[in-house]
Amino acid sequence: KKLTSNKKTVVGDCILAAGFVSYVGAFDKELREELWKNQWTADLKSRGISISDGSDPMDVLSDEGRNSTMISEGLPSDRISLENGAIVNNCLRWPILIDPQMQGIKWLKKKEKDNLDIIQLSQKHWLKTLGNAITNGRSVLIENIGNDLDPTLSTVLSRSVFRRGNVMYLRLGEEEIEYNPDFKLYFQTKLSNPHYKPEIASQCTIINFIATERGLEDQLLAKVVELERRDLEEKSKALAEAAIDYQIQ
Repeated sequence: KKLTSNKKTVVGDCILAAGFVSYVGAFDKELREELWKNQWTADLKSRGISISDGSDPMDVLSDEGRNSTMISEGLPSDRISLENGAIVNNCLRWPILIDPQMQGIKWLKKKEKDNLDIIQLSQKHWLKTLGNAITNGRSVLIENIGNDLDPTLSTVLSRSVFRRGNVMYLRLGEEEIEYNPDFKLYFQTKLSNPHYKPEIASQCTIINFIATERGLEDQLLAKVVELERRDLEEKSKALAEAAIDYQIQ
């Protein structure tokens, strides 16, 4: 019965999750819930598209094991942060992290580990570093962007890849380079309310990583306990790691 029920509702649940990934990332908690929980759910039902009772996009986009992995990588454990992590992991367009407190890139650096090149558009030879990463299938984090991006990135944003024989290529600047499908690109801005041109917004997934009140409470509490009762903080970390390992298994 459960499998039959899931078969009937999987289309609606996936539509809701796909809309969540594509459109809600730039908003705060209240607007996100207004969109998917009130407007989109009601619209799907009005069109005769079945969805699960109490359908939640996070049930499709993530699970306990993946959530535990993200938390172990340094992502705060509050709901909005886990939503952001799920969007980053599932979006097909390059993510732009609105991240003034730099919580998102702290997580990304641990998530990608030794496979991440970090550049800024103001530094020298950034284009060469990007080209090497595209060819070798590495991940690139472009830090501290403004409201505009270098026009050279237009072919990367649009993924203007073409094939010659069995090899894929991408034009970057004045040269054509081999394109490795394992290449990933992340952007981070410290602007709290950036305004991007439509062509940028349509080719990227904007995700609001601004620290939430709940997330800050958890982090501040951990800092206070670490200073006042280091033994309790170490015990808490050990218990959390043990719980994460159990959930991942």
